[in-house]
Amino acid sequence: MSLSQFLRDYLYIGLGGNRKGVVRRYANLMITMVLGGLWHGAGWSFVIWGTLHGLYLGMNHGFRALCGPGLCARFDRSRLFGALSWLLTMLAVILAWVVFRAETLRGAGRILERMVHPAHTGHVHTLLWNAGLSLSVGGLWCVVLGAMACLMPNSNAIGEHLLRRCQSRSGATAYALLIAGASSAAVAFLLLMNITRDSVSAFIYFNF
Repeated sequence: MSLSQFLRDYLYIGLGGNRKGVVRRYANLMITMVLGGLWHGAGWSFVIWGTLHGLYLGMNHGFRALCGPGLCARFDRSRLFGALSWLLTMLAVILAWVVFRAETLRGAGRILERMVHPAHTGHVHTLLWNAGLSLSVGGLWCVVLGAMACLMPNSNAIGEHLLRRCQSRSGATAYALLIAGASSAAVAFLLLMNITRDSVSAFIYFNF
């Protein structure tokens, strides 16, 4: 079970979901997301992260309720609306993740300020440049990784595709595909662990 499924099944639905009126529906959404933020750690940054996602969900449900089924169906068929929705979602989620990952709220504010005013990024500490920070290399990696994120299938899509392949094959073939997939994942995991074992990286939930 994923965290999203747990929050939906045991918190949102447990609180009443959307069965007790519109006001309780939005309240349940907000409570669920705030508690989801607190699950990640006992800090104001996690509370704000959860609150932002609760507001995002509430605004999305409110927008679709105001538009009505007919207009929403037209929007869903529009490629322009889909692209604008994707862009808005990305900006909103990135904003929330900055708050989530920053060590302090002041640090999050400084990061967001630099994102809004990139001209201020010219004053970079000398130690960062000596550590290999390069604006051109960083920009190139952003383009490459962004293209991969947008064009390549995510882990859920890959898993669903493999599941369909296994279900459509005979028993022996399905087991062979399952073993091959599990072996490949194990090898990739061991290689990743071997590459990063000499680096220092704090566990993101160690304060919880």
